[in-house]
Amino acid sequence: MSRTVNITEEIIVVSEGKKDIGKLAFLGNDGKFDPSVIPMQSVSMSQCGVNMSADLSIPNIAWTNVTWGKKEYDSAQICNSDQTGFTVDADGLYLIEASVCFEINATGVRYIGITKNGSFIANQDLLAAPQLYYSYLPVQYVGRLKKGDVLKAYVYQSSGGALNVLSSPLGGVDQTHPGCAQPRFTLTQLSN
Repeated sequence: MSRTVNITEEIIVVSEGKKDIGKLAFLGNDGKFDPSVIPMQSVSMSQCGVNMSADLSIPNIAWTNVTWGKKEYDSAQICNSDQTGFTVDADGLYLIEASVCFEINATGVRYIGITKNGSFIANQDLLAAPQLYYSYLPVQYVGRLKKGDVLKAYVYQSSGGALNVLSSPLGGVDQTHPGCAQPRFTLTQLSN
């Protein structure tokens, strides 16, 4: 039986025949994920992802391609990854997610963006956090991709000097950098 994906303004419904087998939150106008939409049962989807293996120094007022570590997982060979991003291996509807955590600094703004073939398709900005907090920036995008599309994550900051994007080797909420989740760049194929 074939699986289909129907997109409404708020959610993506994954169906098998006439039976809905899962729901994923769709990005609203505010670009935020809605955790109240929980899958009704386990849905098998192809995913690949990378994380950061070392802190990355980001120069002041310059868009910088994030350097990632090695590929962490690829459940169905849907992407090729190098340290600068992904090359898509199969046409389909995808959820693309990237996140970073900037070190503490109370000056300027922070941005994260995702590019497809050199053009921005999604971005998120944040005013600098107060001096006691790290700046965590997530960004997501749902859209159709083609085999050969190149995806990259870029960051920008205007603190007045170089500022680190922090790696978080402990995973989840980093105990070394409270308030920051581990930086990741992931690709999830929702349908062909």
